[in-house]
Amino acid sequence: MISNCKAKNENKANSELRDLMEQRSSYAHKIHKKRLKIVIDDIKSQKSSYKEIERESVEYLRNSKKNIKEIKVNSKAEKIHCKQYLTLPSGKSLTYNVKYGFYPQQGNFAYESYILENPPKTKARKIPKEKRLIGTIIESKEDIDKDKNNEIFEKYINKNLKTKNLEYKVLDYIKGNFTDSGKEEYIVFFTAPLTEKELATENFKKEYRYVKYIGCLILENDKVSKMYEISDISGPFTPSVNKITNFGKAFSLGWVADFNQNGKNEIFFDCLNYSEFNFFSVEFFDNKFIKIPITNHMWNIESVDWEKGEILIMGNTERPLKFSCSTMIKYFATYQWNEEEKCYILLSERQVRDSV
Repeated sequence: MISNCKAKNENKANSELRDLMEQRSSYAHKIHKKRLKIVIDDIKSQKSSYKEIERESVEYLRNSKKNIKEIKVNSKAEKIHCKQYLTLPSGKSLTYNVKYGFYPQQGNFAYESYILENPPKTKARKIPKEKRLIGTIIESKEDIDKDKNNEIFEKYINKNLKTKNLEYKVLDYIKGNFTDSGKEEYIVFFTAPLTEKELATENFKKEYRYVKYIGCLILENDKVSKMYEISDISGPFTPSVNKITNFGKAFSLGWVADFNQNGKNEIFFDCLNYSEFNFFSVEFFDNKFIKIPITNHMWNIESVDWEKGEILIMGNTERPLKFSCSTMIKYFATYQWNEEEKCYILLSERQVRDSV
């Protein structure tokens, strides 16, 4: 009787945690939509005088409905300062100090810094290398059973998905512990021929790896005994410029690591997607894989600080931004995992100017 009660309590706790993580994922999308755009390009006077552009940029901030307060203008220095107020899922408030500068090459303002006041306090973590990854992760190119497994996966997926006129092929897979089933587990990335509509889209270039479907397939005696769909993730993936070496296990489409230190592997994806989050993780909670959004400004991971729970990324501005003909703009943003909030919090995003 006691064991049954314990099992019920554990199941309830797991379900509650899954529901909480789904809420956090949904809330991250809301915060993302509230975040200020790097470049203020929603103004009419793109080719007017500086004063007109400044006036319309201030009006844009005032009317943006993004909780912008305390707008201050320094016309002489061609700067606009303001504060943005966002709210965490727990109800705690975040205040960001934002500084915009004028870019004569584009004829608009873009922010030079976006910095969080009084970041949430987190405990320093001492995490040895052996605890940064749960078990061993094997990429398909390292697996001696690759050909046999690919055949099993393709036969299963094409029989069970039953998509008309579409034959799925394995693009890549990683083998490891993702659901704690105690059996052979594989996160499998499937591709398929592109449709005419997809081929006509500029995003679909040869160097991108197009993912059509992702599933976690569990094998027993060379047969798929169970599959968990990893939903809402498809599209072109682009290889990272630099695969850092201290972020768990790197594979062709991202990384695997237990970065939030809850005893389960997270799969971090590096996806080419400017309209949604292009850097996020996926983790298994109570029979379901849930997406944990991080940012949509990702270009490349620069470094990982395990003790602080921070990831430093080089971001993008969705379009090239120049200060002058010889100076390009780059952005570096620091995101921190917050265990109490169960989400990633942007600590700062700063601009760096590079000579070209």
